[in-house]
Amino acid sequence: MKKAIPSIEYDFLGENFQLKSRFKLFFLKPIFVGIFFFALFFSVILITKLSTYFLGSTSLFGFNIYDILFSLIGFVLGFLTEFLRQIKRVFSR
Repeated sequence: MKKAIPSIEYDFLGENFQLKSRFKLFFLKPIFVGIFFFALFFSVILITKLSTYFLGSTSLFGFNIYDILFSLIGFVLGFLTEFLRQIKRVFSR
């Protein structure tokens, strides 16, 4: 006698299909968390550059493309953590 393998079945075409709520859950929420992390990383970079300028360590205040790229790393980290958290929540049901 074969053992039944536990599987997760999702009824995407049935009555449980809610495209709008799934779009919010898997895309909008992670995007907002990613924007928050982008702002967090960017504000840390801004505060660091302003403090070094006002303390006199540097005589020129400015941003370069690497500051934006480091902030984008924050966006990607925030997006991925929230996206994977939502996927984990769906699979743990």
